[in-house]
Amino acid sequence: MELFRKIAVCFQLYSGMGAQFLLFLCAMCFLAIHEKNKKIYQILNQYTGFIIALMVFPVTAVIIMEYCIGEEVYWRMFWLMPIPFIIAFAGTELYDLRKDKIKRTGIIAFLILFILLSGKCVYDEEGTIITPDNVEKLPKQAVEVCNMITGDAQMNGITTKKVVVPSELLSYVRQYDATIQMPYGRNALKNEELTENCDELYEMMKAKDDSEMDFLALSECLKQENCNYLVLEKKVASKKMDQYGYYQVAQTEHYILFRCDNVANSAAFI
Repeated sequence: MELFRKIAVCFQLYSGMGAQFLLFLCAMCFLAIHEKNKKIYQILNQYTGFIIALMVFPVTAVIIMEYCIGEEVYWRMFWLMPIPFIIAFAGTELYDLRKDKIKRTGIIAFLILFILLSGKCVYDEEGTIITPDNVEKLPKQAVEVCNMITGDAQMNGITTKKVVVPSELLSYVRQYDATIQMPYGRNALKNEELTENCDELYEMMKAKDDSEMDFLALSECLKQENCNYLVLEKKVASKKMDQYGYYQVAQTEHYILFRCDNVANSAAFI
């Protein structure tokens, strides 16, 4: 039952308000009654039924979720359904049935208005379109953090740079500088393929301020992952990290960079 619930949630993510899916069902019914070339209708009907069965059948659903595209984006499988094509095809057939120009114009106007009003413009969402801060089109803060890490490493002759950063930077660090290593990346945002230690580390990095952070536990997790760099938001950072071997070496407007020169002893003191 849990699997079917996940599939239902994915379908809801795909269909949104469901108005266009309703239009699709109406189009299928119309074609079943009025389409003269029954072979075309059968092909469309069989293909659509095959895709639905593929996504709903437990065995194939599990295989696709677990081994192909992942559960988080399973809703994209519904893109395989020929919904836009069938709506357009049915609309064309309906248009051809009417010889009167006024009725034809009314059909076109109705379909256009229905499709427009049953959805929303993605560009209306706040933050959808922003002016990039750099040619890489990455957040300015992520670029500053990467440059801060690389600059400190070059100045101190450090060749291996392994860092843990706050979750908002996870997707951007290695896009900007692939020489920077991380114990986990954007996979942590989906809770995928994390070791127990990385999972604990990721959860600790969600702290809102220094009162929520267990710095000893943090340093121990960092030591297990051989991380010689740590980036914390200023409101989370604390000089308590000094006693565990991580010293502040640089900062940006929003973040502080810590470095440990002896990772093996990073949690040696209590």
